[in-house]
Amino acid sequence: MASSVQNIDPVMEKPWQRAKRMELYDFYRKSAYPPMSIEPVPYERTRLAGEGMTVEQRALRKQWLKDQILHHEPRHVPELQPLNIFRRIYRFPADLLIGKPAMMFFSKETAAIMRYTIPKLFMVFGASYFVWYQLKYHQNVSRLH
Repeated sequence: MASSVQNIDPVMEKPWQRAKRMELYDFYRKSAYPPMSIEPVPYERTRLAGEGMTVEQRALRKQWLKDQILHHEPRHVPELQPLNIFRRIYRFPADLLIGKPAMMFFSKETAAIMRYTIPKLFMVFGASYFVWYQLKYHQNVSRLH
């Protein structure tokens, strides 16, 4: 006797229930708890309705807004942006021959600009030399004999 196997959803929920769960999942930003607002008097309507904000609420909101300003941004941390192996191989000669020596004699910004532009100039020079060589010494290659 052949047993008929039915497709049974392991999570017994309707499509609308799943959609609602996914909506909450996105709203909670993948957390089990809803986002928490620490802003004093977050809604404009609340701030303006009735008598408005008290002096204490106004001072608290002013301090909260001031605390939202982050100082010294953006911070560049190279370890947080690792390069893949191909980019490391490609960048190695320029880092070794231009980047490190330039850091000893110039400022960090100037050395970074030099590290960025000098290899590009070498590539443009090499490509133009290659095109010149091909045009000079391979003029009759396209002609059929």
